[in-house]
Amino acid sequence: MATTLYGNHITVKCPNCGDDVAIGTSTWRPTFREVRVVKAKCPRCGYEGEFCTDWLDGDRLCCPRCGYEWEQKVRGGRSGYAERLHITCPHCGWRFTHDLRPRNSHWGDMILVNKLIYVLRRPRRWEVVVFKWPRDTSKNYIKRLVGLPGERVRIWHGDVYVNGKIARKPRWARWALAKRVWAQNRDTLREKPPWQVLSGKWHLQKRAYRGGGDNDAIIAFSLPITDFTPYDDPEAESDDGNPVADTTVTFTVRARERGRRGWVVAVLGDPQQHVELRLGVGNATTRLYHNGTLVATCPFHISAGSSHSVEFSFVDMRAEVWVDGRRILRYDIDARHRTPDEVWVRLGFEHAEGTLTNISIYRDIFYYPDARSTTLLEGEEVKVSEDGFWVLGDNTRSSQDSRVWGEVPADNMMGRAFVVFWPPWRWQVIR
Repeated sequence: MATTLYGNHITVKCPNCGDDVAIGTSTWRPTFREVRVVKAKCPRCGYEGEFCTDWLDGDRLCCPRCGYEWEQKVRGGRSGYAERLHITCPHCGWRFTHDLRPRNSHWGDMILVNKLIYVLRRPRRWEVVVFKWPRDTSKNYIKRLVGLPGERVRIWHGDVYVNGKIARKPRWARWALAKRVWAQNRDTLREKPPWQVLSGKWHLQKRAYRGGGDNDAIIAFSLPITDFTPYDDPEAESDDGNPVADTTVTFTVRARERGRRGWVVAVLGDPQQHVELRLGVGNATTRLYHNGTLVATCPFHISAGSSHSVEFSFVDMRAEVWVDGRRILRYDIDARHRTPDEVWVRLGFEHAEGTLTNISIYRDIFYYPDARSTTLLEGEEVKVSEDGFWVLGDNTRSSQDSRVWGEVPADNMMGRAFVVFWPPWRWQVIR
């Protein structure tokens, strides 16, 4: 999973999963107010250090480590400045309180550009490109390429359609645009796992889910999966976004059949369009169902009693299964997909029992036809000229890109962005 490139921003560390939550400061500005900074001890996590008071309630403190708020009589201390925010982490769904201080600010990412590559070959869809802005060629922009010369491009319910067909991402691009929404081994503060038992017997521990039975045993992920982001609105909540049913789940499984045949079960999608994987255990055949209809089979099966890593995705109406680093099945569905009211991520067993660990859930990017609206979902088709390219930003809710100022002439293309080199802790290869 690649991280979206950042402009000027502030980072806040999530106390639950430990990931940095980025808040952009180009469109949002913090309002720092005078507060008291005092020495205290958090009653939840035991952290001892400096705490800020709430500017509205001088006796209400917030722990900078775990985000816990509590009332305590405050005396003394020194003057400081902060803004108290209530943030939902986009990587794990944990909502916490944080006192933002001026020292949290960071400059935008600095990148290296491969300017030779497009001399040797044409730009390719889904690459991150650097170009001269068509409205002012003295300024350089960086966006993701989605439309090639001569193509007809349309954004419809979060997906990109090219010449009337959905533009499916290859695996590298799917992972480049994937946003993690939850990870089992990083969910440290949540008291109960965010899964609902639908059938069978289960023992849900922090790092291992054990279940199974003679029939089926299924659990369902219970947190919202939406395209919300705190980058432009730091106090946005999970329910503020549109549901995203294009998802990928990865997990490690150890299972054994109960009887002659058994399966590991995974379901992705929503009530209108969903796929169900039944991964064979022992001698059982692997099967894939679309909306309850068997559409593909594979003779592959996992060994009973052994651990296997599984990657199952349903993105751009393509179902794909990888086991232990090897693709065993891929199936494309010829159908259009509307934004759903709910998203399904379900795991379990059928005629089998076992343990699920290292579960992680990712969502795909959700594109909007209009950079100024998150309610318009069906855009008009745009014809790209024979000498132009259509580009979109990964922060699709507010990106200034081809949706605003049109295509990029081929002569404006400078090269492909390939690495973030500054700040050093953000070093990464760009995909």
